[in-house]
Amino acid sequence: MGKLRKTIQREIYDTLDSSIFTSNDFDVTFGNPDSNEYLIIITFRHNNNYSYKIAKYTNIYQVTRTPGDIEEKEESNYNLYEESILYIPQWCNEVRNELKSEQPVYNEIDSLRKMIEDNIIINQNSNEAEFSVEEINNLQQKFEDLQARVEELEKNKIITESQSTNIKSGLQRVKEDIEYYPKDTWIKTASNKVVDLFVSVGKSKEGRQVLAEGGKKLLGLE
Repeated sequence: MGKLRKTIQREIYDTLDSSIFTSNDFDVTFGNPDSNEYLIIITFRHNNNYSYKIAKYTNIYQVTRTPGDIEEKEESNYNLYEESILYIPQWCNEVRNELKSEQPVYNEIDSLRKMIEDNIIINQNSNEAEFSVEEINNLQQKFEDLQARVEELEKNKIITESQSTNIKSGLQRVKEDIEYYPKDTWIKTASNKVVDLFVSVGKSKEGRQVLAEGGKKLLGLE
């Protein structure tokens, strides 16, 4: 077996985007097993001790996950390629659990994620394939309000001008995606992308205070 096709490679990025993180949080490399390389290596960009590696041998796909479900490092063998990538989202959850145990700021980030999902991202159980005009207008207004609050953070010197520009630019992209993405696709990725924009804010003491105490104000809930 040689290197994976581009279409199959793209599926890995889509899987990461649909996880609790986004693909921007990972470095992904695709190798050629015929040259004794890993078929796939996924490394968490913020801590390269966390990785998901797939090796292809004659009859099996061997997956090495760090962290594992129970142990720091675990290996599993699968007969099919589809089985070897099945646990990537679960591995992402375990990476998040490790981060939360090491860095309390991730608890605040998870709280912000829940507030975003509950108060900005619409009902994920909707059976409609596309957004209605009313839903689009409602969501776009919420993102405009959020962009305005980011400007307030900058004005109050809680975030830098550069951080403000990056966040507002990212929010604008997510807002524009509403009109072009199928509802299910947008819902799966939007909250991850929005939270990812605020991760840099949480790296400072002031930013952590925003996440811990000001999340509701940020979202216009009080």
